[in-house]
Amino acid sequence: MKVKPVFPGWLIVAGGFLIMATCYAAFVNCFGFFLVPITKDLGITRAQFNANSSIAAVIGILASLFIGKLVDKYSARLVGTLCVLLTVVDLACWAFVTQLWQMYLLSLVTGLSVISGTRLLISILVSNWFEKKRGLAISIALSGSGVGGVIMSQIVAAMITAHGWRPTFLLLAGITLLFSLPFTATVFRNKPSDIGLKPFGAHDLEDKTTGQRKTFNWAIKDVDQRGAVRSAAFWMLMAGFLLMGLINGGVIMNISASLIDADHTTQFVANIISIQMLVLIIAKITLGAVYDHFGIITGTVLGSVTTILATFVMLFAHTTVAPYLFALFFGFGTCLGTVAPPLMVIHEFGNKGLGSLIGYVTAIEMLGVAIGSLMMGTIYDATGSYALGWMILSVIGIFMMVTLILSIGLSKKWVVQTSSSSMKQ
Repeated sequence: MKVKPVFPGWLIVAGGFLIMATCYAAFVNCFGFFLVPITKDLGITRAQFNANSSIAAVIGILASLFIGKLVDKYSARLVGTLCVLLTVVDLACWAFVTQLWQMYLLSLVTGLSVISGTRLLISILVSNWFEKKRGLAISIALSGSGVGGVIMSQIVAAMITAHGWRPTFLLLAGITLLFSLPFTATVFRNKPSDIGLKPFGAHDLEDKTTGQRKTFNWAIKDVDQRGAVRSAAFWMLMAGFLLMGLINGGVIMNISASLIDADHTTQFVANIISIQMLVLIIAKITLGAVYDHFGIITGTVLGSVTTILATFVMLFAHTTVAPYLFALFFGFGTCLGTVAPPLMVIHEFGNKGLGSLIGYVTAIEMLGVAIGSLMMGTIYDATGSYALGWMILSVIGIFMMVTLILSIGLSKKWVVQTSSSSMKQ
């Protein structure tokens, strides 16, 4: 019996998984552990430290606008390798910072290599390689941040306690180099057509084109993307992701400090973060499957509601139960920020210029991260508590859900109007 070869797209998924588990998790999932020791050691405020996240996000905004286009035009292998190497150097240099300006300088590199160069790159590549099971493939690749978060949060917490924060950064640099570079430098390719293949499931979908299709984005595959950028649907989608980024930026950079301030031990906080990462692993795959099988609205509502609940329960962070509830809810909710962008863009506006459109969405989401991180740090410095911040984020979550759902309806109307205009011409 002849064994069917593995579709190369799954190797792209594996490479993306490893990048998310190292490059992305090191900064996004574990960076909060450094807030307390670095601020105490260098005598800076939490708002000043959180400005690192804001700077990285702002650079990520600018970088996302051109990295998406770079991936559309140039070798993904080259772009990915450069991003991984920059991340390794960035992590290593953090071990030697002594001044605030040095942190801010390194945050410029973080924004370029990690924020835009990892998640955005992976989302574009996996979307290009898969027609069928696209949601599942994207969610598996991006779930690497959860696996990496579980493992590295324990390593980081223990390493900081035993040896300090400086050696911890060097360890993270070594781990990232070892696990991310080999796959990136060998298996990454922009599109299956580069090696004479079609996207996964393309043949199955082509066989069914004579019948009724349930997938909405098929009908808009050839819509002019320049027109999409000018549509109300696109800007409503952008508003939703701006709010999503604001919530994620506010939560991720401050959750560890918030729980420590609530009189929980560092080890307890590490355990909570690990639980949240474990939930995230399952949640990303689940959310991708929900998008594939139950539709774009169901997946978006699920992610939005759990995000709102996560920020709300943090008002009771001093209790024993609330941190566990946070881990459960945010494990699901934060997936929306990584899984939803490529799926919602393709669903609402099709495949043309995919890299550019996802780049725009990622950029606006990073703007939200910059605002959210800085906002939460400022609220803490002004009030001595995160309580007001958690209330504000809960309300923002409601507006996020509304704008994202509205964008779906507006996109359908826009496609109908565009199609009608084209037929008249």
